[in-house]
Amino acid sequence: MKDIAHFQFEAPKIIGILSDKSVPIRLQKQLDRLLKRLGPAYICLPFQVEQKYLKNVLACMRIMDIEGMIVLGSHARRIVRFISRLTKSADKAGMINAIKRRKNQFYGHYIKNGRDFYPNAIDLLISI
Repeated sequence: MKDIAHFQFEAPKIIGILSDKSVPIRLQKQLDRLLKRLGPAYICLPFQVEQKYLKNVLACMRIMDIEGMIVLGSHARRIVRFISRLTKSADKAGMINAIKRRKNQFYGHYIKNGRDFYPNAIDLLISI
């Protein structure tokens, strides 16, 4: 029998969904399907966070090594003040709906809502 130390496990890359309310299961399943197309290296994780704890989200992203998050609801405007850098579209909109982490910097993006929002957000969040 082989010792477990001989096996190497690659930790999945996490894409989060940040909301102030419960994340709809339908949305989580849709994002899971999009991520499964990329292979087993990605998983989707919902985060329901009260407004008073919003400032802790970026620290949690660092600790949990989260690649990025899709931001829903009222948090889209509230989290802007904690983000390192905003894209021009996010700055103009005054809100973000995607956070991309690169090393210890957080980039806030605003992606136009529409039919292709979630595929576009996933493409952005998994890009290098």
